[in-house]
Amino acid sequence: MILSAYLDGEVPDRFVSQMETAIQNNPEVRREYEEMKALRDRLSRAPMPDIAESAQRVWMSLRGQGLESRPTHLWRRELRLPLPAVAAAAAVLVTVIGVLIWSFMPSRATPAQKYLANSAGVDVTIRVDGTEMEDVLQWLASQNMLGEINIQLPEQRFELVGETVFVKPVVLGGE
Repeated sequence: MILSAYLDGEVPDRFVSQMETAIQNNPEVRREYEEMKALRDRLSRAPMPDIAESAQRVWMSLRGQGLESRPTHLWRRELRLPLPAVAAAAAVLVTVIGVLIWSFMPSRATPAQKYLANSAGVDVTIRVDGTEMEDVLQWLASQNMLGEINIQLPEQRFELVGETVFVKPVVLGGE
């Protein structure tokens, strides 16, 4: 290894004299040095091979051994899909299935809606806690209920000013 470095001129200057002394005094080291030097000279004189010609020879050799591509059956072919595309397709599929299931499910009425639908002639009292009154009135207008509705408001938040006024549903609906 050190002899190869000496031959390539890569040995530090302080060891060059020791290497030259070893080559002159030791016949085994001298013989190995001469073999390495002769090999380096042969390699430097050798013509560079033609890469294209070598590649063509290798392909011809492979074709001669029967390694040509053979048609494969459809079920044995490898299917390569990019992972993001598969993930996006799966997300779209799950979304479509979810929307279809949700749209075909029967609508479920809440217990209050069922009670109000089955008892047309019953008075209903609604207790309002912390809700905007405008939201309550809009909800009542959207229920299409006929009859009397009593709304019980929390007493601590309101002061009675004036007299009680009855509001007709026609006024609330905006008609």
